[in-house]
Amino acid sequence: MPLQHAEFKLREARFFLGRLQEEVLDSERSSHENFRYYLSAFLAAADTLREIGSKDDPAFYGYWATWKAALPPEDRALVTFMKAQRDSEIHKEGAEVIGERTLIVETPGLATLTPAIAEIIGLEMSFFPRTIRTDWIFEGLGPDQERDVVPRCARYLELLEGVVGEFSAARGSPPPE
Repeated sequence: MPLQHAEFKLREARFFLGRLQEEVLDSERSSHENFRYYLSAFLAAADTLREIGSKDDPAFYGYWATWKAALPPEDRALVTFMKAQRDSEIHKEGAEVIGERTLIVETPGLATLTPAIAEIIGLEMSFFPRTIRTDWIFEGLGPDQERDVVPRCARYLELLEGVVGEFSAARGSPPPE
């Protein structure tokens, strides 16, 4: 039995991951509110996968539990973390994410030029174009863990696509698109 509704949720999550990526790439015009909308939608779509998949095929629920238990510790922790972020987003005050804004001075050919060095050599930094980059990070993670929201979401989606593909292959259904 194909997981057609679960596959729809994967495509929905992929769509909102794309919107998150666009917000990061266009960080000068990026809106904290837009980013949060897209993250909320991504988390909701991704999190419903297990439930929707179980409605498509009741065996998926047990498969999910076995799959999650067999994941490497880092990936299992990611699945648990993302579920907690979704729960926080839906039932509390939102996912634990902040935007860190950084002023970037574009100095063509002078990649290592800092304001301090510019001052020493008498170069006026205001001549160079400036942009503001926003890095969206999850709070509450250790320094050795990936904190950047978009790569964590991308890895999570990769894992979810994997479980649906593995289940479909085991059931003799074509893999998700």
